[in-house]
Amino acid sequence: MAGNVVFEDTKAGNKFPRAKIGLLEERYWRAPLKKYPIELLCVIRKQLLSVVPRLTEKFNPTTPGLRYFGYKIRNRDAAKNDFSKCSYGSDKAYIYIQKKNLHIDLDIDKKFKQELIKAGYEVRYSNNYQDQRGWLTGWYVPHSTKNIKKVMKWLLMAFNR
Repeated sequence: MAGNVVFEDTKAGNKFPRAKIGLLEERYWRAPLKKYPIELLCVIRKQLLSVVPRLTEKFNPTTPGLRYFGYKIRNRDAAKNDFSKCSYGSDKAYIYIQKKNLHIDLDIDKKFKQELIKAGYEVRYSNNYQDQRGWLTGWYVPHSTKNIKKVMKWLLMAFNR
């Protein structure tokens, strides 16, 4: 454990860096994403940090083609030096980095799929762990997206549940 980072062990034996609080430093995620457009991702990360109290971020660097950031909130009543899994709430959002899009899974009701489609987004169901937990999965946001407010509106819904 160094500074603001702890490493979580996965069932597959991988290690993911997770910020104790706030965002991960670039050194933990920049190199694996060097061939991906990251401008939109950087804007989203900074805005999440500025509006979501006690935000924490993790990054999966180990699976090529399936690199993602995960977000959750540190519990308000967590002990000052307790950074165990129980000192955090449940996951709220995953952002998978792809060449053309950000694929986002949100801890919001699946019924919002139609609203996202009406707003002009592509939503393709993802049969993954988050879907099994009842999340809205498979929201695709092109890297060329200019209306960040609209994207943030949907992301923040997951943190306000």
